[in-house]
Amino acid sequence: MADVPFAFIRDMMAAALGVEAHLLRPPYKDAQEFDYRLSRILRADFDYKNIFSASAMHGLEEGTVYYVHNTLELNYVFMPVPGPKPRSVLLFGPFLYEAASGPFFERVLAQNRIGKGDAAALRTFYGTVPEVAEPTMAAAAHAVACQLYGAHDPARVVHRTLASTVTGRAQPDEAFQFSMELLERRYRDENALLAAVSRGDYDAAVRHLGRFSIKNFTPRTGELLRDVKNMLIVVNTLLRKAAESGGVHPVYIDQLSGALAVKIERVADTVEANRLGLEMLRRYCRLVRNDAHSGCSQAVQKTLSYISLHLSGELSLRSIAAALGFNATYLSAQFSRERGETLTAYIHTLRLQTARRLLDETDLPVAEVAARVGMVDVAYFSRLFKKKYGLSPLRYRARPAEG
Repeated sequence: MADVPFAFIRDMMAAALGVEAHLLRPPYKDAQEFDYRLSRILRADFDYKNIFSASAMHGLEEGTVYYVHNTLELNYVFMPVPGPKPRSVLLFGPFLYEAASGPFFERVLAQNRIGKGDAAALRTFYGTVPEVAEPTMAAAAHAVACQLYGAHDPARVVHRTLASTVTGRAQPDEAFQFSMELLERRYRDENALLAAVSRGDYDAAVRHLGRFSIKNFTPRTGELLRDVKNMLIVVNTLLRKAAESGGVHPVYIDQLSGALAVKIERVADTVEANRLGLEMLRRYCRLVRNDAHSGCSQAVQKTLSYISLHLSGELSLRSIAAALGFNATYLSAQFSRERGETLTAYIHTLRLQTARRLLDETDLPVAEVAARVGMVDVAYFSRLFKKKYGLSPLRYRARPAEG
């Protein structure tokens, strides 16, 4: 794995598909990560060595991708890592190829002879398992295999089905404990997401976002799109709190939250909803990075808030100091000391950054964009914008979309 860091593969699978990745090393003592102990819960004498025995792992061929399915309808991908035997194994999963709906659940109970006493724990478990379209997983696995082996022949795949492992039933206290562990895991993921947003760390936040799905939230309407919108409303509220804990003033949070609430209601399908989820994450992280003032003195915090709220008006050191009741000389020195730049330079940069965001996110005419950032002279605004970003406002807006 020297050429392809496992952390990169793990983060990519989590962010793109919400699927767990594990690197199992001989003698595979961490094999219960295969299904988070579910098989052991459902059958007390289940031994993971039956799956991860030395002989079974020894038989895996380098350069071959193994798709494994079991009677619990759980799916996995195995890839033996290049190297001497016994090899480490790259494991993706578990994941589902179909929604864990009523008929699906009844089929699992019947074909594994699972009693109703274990049904609650099993339902909780399936609520944590991501759903991935089979072609999507095949494409992702092939991409990883190409990196892992240098090249990969799509024909070198093996499909295996594991026999039923469930013949008994769990002890009630074990099933309850299992459900509790799964719920705790979900909340740990949620807290990790919010902590990343509160730091403005988009890279970390997007990895944790991949673990979220509509299954993490209780459906209310029976209509998928409406339930997805409701989920986004909940996420918007959570991200508001994360931004607040990151030191962003409530005024800025309310502006962004309100704008996103409107966009949520305009979502037309689940694909657009997924894109909006990423946009929400990106914009809240950017808000924290640009507007968090928790480390500033009260005087500088008030100054930053005043500037943002009056960006379209006349802003100068004297006017701001007078409006806030500060001595201009004191305010200038304090601002430069805490922010590492002069107040005038900060206003100039903020106006151009805000203008760029308006050009990216709205259809406002350039003259209106200039007015909203306090530059009534459109020609002057255009010169400053081009000097900063290398393109005139019109050319900047007309450029090909990134990504």
